[in-house]
Amino acid sequence: PVYISEVTPSRVRGLFVSLKEAFIVLGIMTGFAAAVVFVGPTAWRWIWSIPIPIAVIVLFGMLLLPPSPRWLLHRAQMKLMERSRAQDVIVDAEIDTSRAMSALIRFRSRSPRRLVESEIRSILVVLQEEGGRPFTWGSLCRARKALLAGLGLVLLQQITGQPSVLYYQNDILDQVGFGRH
Repeated sequence: PVYISEVTPSRVRGLFVSLKEAFIVLGIMTGFAAAVVFVGPTAWRWIWSIPIPIAVIVLFGMLLLPPSPRWLLHRAQMKLMERSRAQDVIVDAEIDTSRAMSALIRFRSRSPRRLVESEIRSILVVLQEEGGRPFTWGSLCRARKALLAGLGLVLLQQITGQPSVLYYQNDILDQVGFGRH
């Protein structure tokens, strides 16, 4: 979700993150459908034959994706903040910045270059506001609202029994009449 949110335009960001979740649910449903269709001692082989080719395609697709422009700009900023102002550090930072621009142009292929440059500048402004500090566990505690929201969602999932329902769903469905006859 972080990569998706960093590379998609803001107007469709929520849609793309929701689609990722929908595909996860679709994968779970496909696995359960395969478990219904394929029965017997070797059924597990057929069940696994469905997701493995998809996973291989996704893996190779991920290898073709460029790094996140925001991550590249953050890395360039970190290099420039190093105490040594050696020429190679400055060159490395410039390379990361140009790679960030290339990656964003690739993601915004239909957008005019001026809009891409504007987005790069806005990312740099946000990074400046964040102070260019590297991640620390203390910084996680400073984002209390986000931390509490995330922990609250995990707690609600556990309290409502969502993982238990997934684990015991075969028994539950058998007991309400959807078992194999």
